[in-house]
Amino acid sequence: MAGGEIWFEYAQVGRRLKARPVHWKGWVVLLALCVAPGGGVMAMVLWRPPVSPGYVLGYMLVSMVLVFSALTVLIRARGRRRK
Repeated sequence: MAGGEIWFEYAQVGRRLKARPVHWKGWVVLLALCVAPGGGVMAMVLWRPPVSPGYVLGYMLVSMVLVFSALTVLIRARGRRRK
């Protein structure tokens, strides 16, 4: 990463990625990605009642996979690897 701010600090131990935010922008992104799936469920329940539990569970599973993937890519793009 050339010339950008460091938002996260991470370490790769085997296949496991351990990261933590070190900049306020990293905290904002982490909070937004954690709140987004719950906000989607709330919107679904309020605007399209009645919603079946299976539909909500499917939405949550898909959205959590997307959040996990986006966070992993963002950590590697805006992070600094610890040794």
